[in-house]
Amino acid sequence: MSKNKAYLLKISFLFLLMFMILSISCSTPGGSSNGGSGGGTTPPASTNEINVKAGTDIASGGIYDFGSTTTGTSSSAVTFTIENTGTVDLTITSIALTGTDADQFFLNDTTISPVAGSGSTTFTVTFLPTSVGSKSAKLTIVNDDADEGSYEINLIGTGTTSSVVSEIAVFAGRKEYNNNGTYNFCPQIQGTPVTTKFTIKNIGTADLTISNIVLSDTVNFQLISNPPPIISWDNINDTNEGTFSVRFNPSSAGTYNATIVMSNNDNDENPFTLNISGVSYNTVSDYEINLNFIHDTLPSGSGPIVYACWIEDENGNFIQNIYVCNKLKGNTLTGIAIPKWKTTTYPLDVDTVSGATVTNNLDYTADLKDVSKKFRVYFEVDHSKNGNIYFIDRPSFIYQSDLIDVGSLNTGGYVLNIIGWMSNDTTGSPYGQQPKVTIAGFERYKLMEGSANLAYIQDYLYMKNTLKVTVTRK
Repeated sequence: MSKNKAYLLKISFLFLLMFMILSISCSTPGGSSNGGSGGGTTPPASTNEINVKAGTDIASGGIYDFGSTTTGTSSSAVTFTIENTGTVDLTITSIALTGTDADQFFLNDTTISPVAGSGSTTFTVTFLPTSVGSKSAKLTIVNDDADEGSYEINLIGTGTTSSVVSEIAVFAGRKEYNNNGTYNFCPQIQGTPVTTKFTIKNIGTADLTISNIVLSDTVNFQLISNPPPIISWDNINDTNEGTFSVRFNPSSAGTYNATIVMSNNDNDENPFTLNISGVSYNTVSDYEINLNFIHDTLPSGSGPIVYACWIEDENGNFIQNIYVCNKLKGNTLTGIAIPKWKTTTYPLDVDTVSGATVTNNLDYTADLKDVSKKFRVYFEVDHSKNGNIYFIDRPSFIYQSDLIDVGSLNTGGYVLNIIGWMSNDTTGSPYGQQPKVTIAGFERYKLMEGSANLAYIQDYLYMKNTLKVTVTRK
């Protein structure tokens, strides 16, 4: 019996121990509840919880990248959503942009506070770079979240240069002038005004607007024509340029300087300033020029040779005609049938000799009138297949002298070297039909320059001797 009693006591003890363990477990916080009084779990306290997203969630301290935006324009407005994932109201105290480039971003605060539990509210930010480069700012949302009361997002973006821009370029003759460059007028003789036509070209990809042109000296220089207010960027149809003219006409001898200021919408050359200078004399020294060459016998089927000779200053501006044959002078030369000479100057201001039937040589002397100190001589000769249709089906050759300085004349003369040719040859020769260009309002075939192009025309050169001019003082 004693063994049975001992066994029962052990069993009783074990049951008592298990009951005590279960009782302790049920009364411990976080344990399960049987729903009895005083034995349930304490529920968590109610709270709010902030979360911010712009498409996807952005943690506090995270980054939002606006990408690249062209300077002077704005990105699309980005919507930021503030969510309250808690159960009680979330109060938004303020939203602010700070940092080095805070002014490159625009905040449109449209939030509604407080934000109810499981609710949301929104605001937008736009990136508006004013200069090229990386930009950054900090967006701070002050609220009453217990552990994220200052919710910060780093904003970044890059300002870029537009690929669609207007770009101003200013020419006088064939020479381009940089912003703040200087153009020198031909020397002026009292009572004989000198006028220069300037060309404004738009070499960009957006319309160029010329809002104003101002001369600093309107007494000795006069603006006598204006360019169009808008210069298109349509390079295909050659409508990307406009012209204006300035007259130099001082009332007394001397040196005069002024500026031409062109207000425009070029991104980095507004305004475009061109310095101008001119010298006026009371009298002019008289010089004369002699043009001489001998020509080979012309090939069978060729018509008469047509010539034009003129001079330009060192800046490429026309000074005067030297020789223009009567046949050329009397021809209307419209459309594409016009020489480079006509696109350089017009009207004809030369006393011509009969050059319509010149076949072998030319020896001609003319006065140099209002000549600048330095100038170049240009000569154009056309070998036309048809004597009545010039500059159409045979090359037109253009020659040029080195710069001639009347202050130190070379008594041996100046050689004119061929610098290019133009052709509308449709006979299957190596010339082919050259691309067209519009210069000074005239459409013509492009001047083909360079040694590679000149190599094709040797069989058309018929000069027996070197083309040369001499300049002497009377």
